Amino acid sequence: MEMKHAIWATAGLTAIMALIVIAVAMSALLSTDAPPAAAGGPAAPANSAQERVLRGYDVAFWGEGRPFVRVKERFFGEVNTVNLVTHLAFELHYAESGPADEGGYTYQQADPAAVENTYRFGLCHEYGLFGLAPNAKEAARIYQIAAMSGHSEAREAAQRLGGGR
Repeated sequence: MEMKHAIWATAGLTAIMALIVIAVAMSALLSTDAPPAAAGGPAAPANSAQERVLRGYDVAFWGEGRPFVRVKERFFGEVNTVNLVTHLAFELHYAESGPADEGGYTYQQADPAAVENTYRFGLCHEYGLFGLAPNAKEAARIYQIAAMSGHSEAREAAQRLGGGR
């Protein structure tokens, strides 16, 4: 009787392992690293805008319609995989130049990479990329931040959207 139970248990475990292998294979077949279609905005500009936003980033994978990229941390130098949209949102702080403290005694210089990333974040808002809804007003505000730090394309985009001076 015990041999019968051992055979059934072995058959059951084998069936479970086969199902897991099939599930992993199907998941690999169905998932791709190709970017999903843009969520709104003009079709042709969104594709080129999407390419501009992704340029230079190492895309690790796509999740929830957004790219997750490998970036080197600003202070510790470690490489982490982060949501690109969240990363670009945090770059706004480093793109602004001006007084760094309340008294205005120190002056913060804008990081050129952060200025470019701020422009890219504006593209995400303007064309509704990576799960964001198209929002011209927010895009103009973000473009203006990059423009104040010297980004010429951001200046043109802010003027085009009515946010430039």
